[in-house]
Amino acid sequence: MIKYFIFFILFSIPFLATWAQPDPASNHSESSSEASSRPLLEISVRREDAKYRPYQYYESLSYQSQMPLSDITGNRVIFTPFDIRLKSATRSWGLDLSYQTFNLRNYGYDYLYIGIPVSYSYFYHSAFNPLKREDIRLLGFFYPITGVVHQFGIGFGARNINLSDGYSSAFYGYYFEKFHNYGPEISAKYRYRFAEKFSISLQTGYFYTRGNRIYERGTIAYNGVDPPIPMKSWGSSATKGELAGFDSRAVLSYAFRDNITIDLGYHYTFAWFHYINYYDISLPYNRMFYNNYYHNSKEGYNPDVIRGVSLGITVAIEFLPNEQDEQ
Repeated sequence: MIKYFIFFILFSIPFLATWAQPDPASNHSESSSEASSRPLLEISVRREDAKYRPYQYYESLSYQSQMPLSDITGNRVIFTPFDIRLKSATRSWGLDLSYQTFNLRNYGYDYLYIGIPVSYSYFYHSAFNPLKREDIRLLGFFYPITGVVHQFGIGFGARNINLSDGYSSAFYGYYFEKFHNYGPEISAKYRYRFAEKFSISLQTGYFYTRGNRIYERGTIAYNGVDPPIPMKSWGSSATKGELAGFDSRAVLSYAFRDNITIDLGYHYTFAWFHYINYYDISLPYNRMFYNNYYHNSKEGYNPDVIRGVSLGITVAIEFLPNEQDEQ
């Protein structure tokens, strides 16, 4: 994560050099614009309590031999996202850096496996592999409305979403699947200050990311008749993962101090995950190159949903005035 923070700071230096100079044409009244000649840095940290429904869960529901008997359980995550926002002296331009990461373990659901004949059916609890999700985005914003009561901005930038899950066991072998997805994002945000110390902020955006799939699995195949056979599987280099969707957040803020706000927020992300050119290679097997059994089912689009509430704090820091401001 440190490399992203360093990149943000280095990328901001030329903007800071420009923004530090006051703009004589920007001396608007306080009723129409936030009168300031100093760049503003905002740092937000929050504690989020969310429910995550990963695409693996929806993917498993597509198997025709399974009849779900319960909703997903154990999918609660508590994590600490943070945001760094930098605004120009005129408040008409800005940069936003966001980061969040969490792990999900011990989640699954109950289902009825329907066998052929029906006498081979049984109840089962599906436990998924532990997974990790990491989300980083950097957006540049233009603010056509910069008033004290109303603020509106449109942003463009890049997003990086890393997904990984897997396990390692002396009895079952090992398995891992990773995606490092990158892509563009467009976003819009609006803030309404409806009282002296209270404001509401809304932000929504659309992102599209794609990345290579890194997959490997090692296990022992045993059918009860033949000797155990070591098996190893690799993912094809042509296989990619596609994750795209909408990300929205609403925040109610209370100005505890002039430069400190307490933030109560609601976060909702709805995305679709899609395998592209899904293909595995397994050795040894009946054929040297074998299409995975779930080839067709993994070509569909499966939802990937995060929904949560948060409580956080934002600290605003204005840069020191230059000599022209002091005169």
